[in-house]
Amino acid sequence: MKKKTKVGLTMRVIKDEKYNEIRDEISHDWIEFLEENSIDIKLIPNSLQNYSNFIKKEEIEAVILSNGNNVIYNKDDSLNIDLTDHIRNESERKILSFCVEKKIPVLGVCRGMQFINHFFMGKLCADINSKKDRDSTHANN
Repeated sequence: MKKKTKVGLTMRVIKDEKYNEIRDEISHDWIEFLEENSIDIKLIPNSLQNYSNFIKKEEIEAVILSNGNNVIYNKDDSLNIDLTDHIRNESERKILSFCVEKKIPVLGVCRGMQFINHFFMGKLCADINSKKDRDSTHANN
């Protein structure tokens, strides 16, 4: 039997109003897609104290920075970044730093790719006044 690749998957951070608490969440589409492709999924919580220990202990071979939340563009940014965005940005900064250092492959999807671009000092542009941008969704192909 072929060994499954262990892939770490980051999750978005939400504030659950019903329970008044911060939670991690991931779309069922991610889990279904990765299982269908024989991937051993390791969800990476945003509340860990030590991401490098988690990645080593779980023997994660690659990481996917998933979609959701906003990326902090810069300190002068006029975007309204809330606590959930900040938590995720900090956790993914630590994850990506470790992966770069250890040469662990990383794939960014939507927000994840924006974060990778920002991490490596790339330029991001946001048109927060565009209703089309705020309400856009991605087709499942």
